[in-house]
Amino acid sequence: MTSILFIDCETSDLLKRDRPLDDPSQPWAVSIAARLVIDGIESDFFHLHIKAEGRQVRAGAEAVHGISTRLAAKRGLSEVAALGVLCGLAAQAEMVVGHGIDFDRQIIEGMLLRRGKETKLWTRPGLEFVDTMKAATPFCRIEADREDGSFKWPSLDEACAILLGEEPREGTHGAWDDLQRCRRLHAWLQERGAWECAA
Repeated sequence: MTSILFIDCETSDLLKRDRPLDDPSQPWAVSIAARLVIDGIESDFFHLHIKAEGRQVRAGAEAVHGISTRLAAKRGLSEVAALGVLCGLAAQAEMVVGHGIDFDRQIIEGMLLRRGKETKLWTRPGLEFVDTMKAATPFCRIEADREDGSFKWPSLDEACAILLGEEPREGTHGAWDDLQRCRRLHAWLQERGAWECAA
């Protein structure tokens, strides 16, 4: 049996690399989308907005996903409820897949830590995290003008445009749409043995 949890988070800001994940100034997920796929069959899924609970959404983040501080204050579930559902699905998965998954992983870890919860609820031993962004890099071959000659990590839209022929999106986009694109990209990469090539 293979069980994969696809995930995407839209956040209030970018991570602050000079501060620990449990620092109150670190960003939180304003929305989370997740879909559990077991043996290729779609199982449980959700797309939740999370209440601001007095926190702010930075203007740069709002420009990406369209969720303002005011909107986040009015709609969504509590962070505790959203984390409970996400960790419940992760407990059924062998693998978590996302585009730039390290970012999403740290966002969720930080949210758990600030709530005084164990991060192993989310990142238990044996749970593999797979990044479509890093896997797509050698296929997209976007020049980065780096001394070591390495390619640029493609954004989700860049990877889907180059590899899947999908038009880049204009305006804001949400976690659920990103998750669907990530799933299509993952399928393309899987068919071409992307993870075997990287091993």
